[in-house]
This record gives sequence, C-alpha cells and structure tokens, in this order.
Amino acid sequence: MRVAFDHWIFTDQPRGGISRGFAGMIPHMHEVGIVPKVTAPLYVADALRRVDRQDVWGVHLPFSRPSQLVAKAIGRATSRPLARLFGAQVVHETYYSARPTAPAGVPVVLTVYDMIHELYPELFHATDSTLRNKPIALARADRILCISDHTRRDLLRFYPEVADKAMTVLFGFDANFSTAPEGPRVHPRPFILYLGIRRSYKNFDGLLEAYARSRLPSEGIDLICVGDGPLRPSEAALAARLGITDRVIQREADDSTLRRLYRDAILFAYPSLYEGFGIPPLEAMAAGCPVVAVRAASVPEVCGDAAEYGEPGDIGSLADALDRVALSPTHADALRKAGREQSGRFSWRRCAHETAAIYRTLA
Repeated sequence: MRVAFDHWIFTDQPRGGISRGFAGMIPHMHEVGIVPKVTAPLYVADALRRVDRQDVWGVHLPFSRPSQLVAKAIGRATSRPLARLFGAQVVHETYYSARPTAPAGVPVVLTVYDMIHELYPELFHATDSTLRNKPIALARADRILCISDHTRRDLLRFYPEVADKAMTVLFGFDANFSTAPEGPRVHPRPFILYLGIRRSYKNFDGLLEAYARSRLPSEGIDLICVGDGPLRPSEAALAARLGITDRVIQREADDSTLRRLYRDAILFAYPSLYEGFGIPPLEAMAAGCPVVAVRAASVPEVCGDAAEYGEPGDIGSLADALDRVALSPTHADALRKAGREQSGRFSWRRCAHETAAIYRTLA
C-alpha cells in the first residue's frame, strides 16, 4: 500500500517534535506492508535526513528564512503531482493547509498535535494561518489522528463535528536515548535539566521561581536550560531578582550532547502547563533521568506514575517536588526504574503499526 506524506512540516520546521515524529515513524511502515514516500523536493527538517533515501523525494537545504520560503513554494506546487506520480493510495497531511495535497479521490489522513493556537492565540503573529487553515484541513480529512487522548478531548472541545473520524494514536520517541553514551561529564557541577522553548505555557518562569524557592541553589545544584537561545531580558531579570543568575546556564545541544545531559542530570524538569504529548520526558526516562513535571494536560497520560508532580499554579508544590527528587537518592532511584518501564510503553514502531492499520481502513 502506497502512502504519501506531504511536504508541510518538513518545509516549515527545521527542528521539533512533529518532524521528528514522522521521521521516527516512517521507517517502520515497511514492516507492515506500507510503502511510504515523503514528497518534499526541498526541505529544511533536519530529522528527515535520517530517513532512508528510498522513502524521501527531496533534498535537504540548510535552514534560513529564504531557503524555507523556497522549499514551501516548491512543495505547494509539487505535492499533488508527486503524490499522483507515486500512485498514492492514501495521503497523510503533516500539517494544516487550506489547499489539498492529495490528488482527487485519494483519501486523506491528518495528524492533530495540540490546541495551542486555540488556547494561546496571543502567542502567535497575526500572519500565522493555522487557525484559518485548521478547520479546512479537518473537514477535508477522512481520518484524524490525535497524538494523545488529551489532544482528542481538546480537539472535540473546539471542533465537535469531527468526533466520528477522530481517534488516538499515541506518539513515540527515539529509543536511542535508552543507550548510555560515553564521554566526560558535560558540566562540572551537579545540575537539573530543562529542554526546549520557553513560551508562557511552558512555564519556564514558574520553574525559575520554584528552583529559587527550593533547596537546590544552596546545595550547589545548577539549572541548565537547553535550546531557545540566550535568556530573554525578562527571564534574565527574573533570575537576577530571585538571586539565581549564577546558577542558571543556557546552552545549545545536539542529540549526542543531549543524551549526555540526560545521563548526568540529577533530574529533568518539565514544568509545562500544556502539551499535546510530551517527547522530552520519555527521552529522559529512557535515559535513566528522573522526571519532575506539572500535573497538567497530557503530561500525566505520558508520564503516568513514573514522575514526581507539582500542581498547576502552585510554585511551592513544584519546589517541593524538585527537593523530593534531587535530595533523595532512594526516591530518585525508584523513579529511574519506574521511568524506564513507563517509557517502554511508547515507540515509533507501535505508532507506525497503529497508523498503518488506520490507512488500511481507507483502502
């Protein structure tokens, strides 16, 4: 069975969970008789470079705004003709487009990741077309895959008319994070780890306040935050007001360095107030790094009982959770064991096999 994956996420996202998700899932399609093909003549997604060339029609461009615009324009012009040339029996739309990327008569599958645009519209520029395009894409789709039960519930809250065709297929994560990497420690002092963007719903400011309120700074334990560039002036000002400037270190990291950070960290902090799924805590758990999270959105669905939780809006409870894990080796070891078991329930193989079964309902 031939399934084409359109260009959208691969021409839009140089790095990120969505493109990594498709790149992780596509190789496993062959195991269940699916012949996948990404139709993106030019793309900027780094993750797609790891997919076998037989599964991709396209060439990687180093990311820049001009290269992204060119890749998108060519993708818009060629997705439908390439899907037709491939003989696609299903087209999997990777993001929300007003224009169909499937040839006429070919069934469409669409993945929905979260309702961030609906819940936090103030975070997005007026030129962001997601809220305009999403209802059109949802109406066009024959099957809608939600990456968690929480995402499905949120989807039906905003778009109840799609209930009959919306189903949950849980995302996975890269199992390579379960292999302990070699190499020296990446930081000279003990530390806890934060990863990713620091937008408002990610609750990074809340983590700064909880960390400052905890015993960790006085115990000589730093906070390393990876990604999203240097601290913004408002974040640096908050750290200064809290007296933790010298303890908060921002850095970038490729996957190899990230694995070493998970390996060395006392714990991984995941304070987000909203997630459609949550790949980083699974990576941390697989790597043997205890997780402290906020009990919100899909996070308990992903982390189960294998994480220590603070409560939404309660900085003190998050600070206490940090202390309970960071300052109790016995409790941390119990979370490590539980985390490895919990992360073992998720994989791109499982995601691919369940997705393939849905494709076959459309053949």
